[in-house]
Amino acid sequence: TSCDRPSSERNILVNLYVALDGNNWFRNDFWLTKSDICTWYGIACQNGKVVEINLRGNNLQGLPGPDIFYLQELQILWLYSN
Repeated sequence: TSCDRPSSERNILVNLYVALDGNNWFRNDFWLTKSDICTWYGIACQNGKVVEINLRGNNLQGLPGPDIFYLQELQILWLYSN
């Protein structure tokens, strides 16, 4: 459940969604829902932490905010072809 996840990770991803015009993405499955953030389209987790964001080719518009760097376990960030 989302209770198992630090709220800061959820907040960072919500900010990313807003900053990159998530309502107009080609795929935004489960984003901004109460479901576990690891089920959100393009998000991969390991040991309960976000380790990958893969939103390539997804009609992103704008720039991610600097808070994305607070995802301490993030290893892969794919935002190309948008």
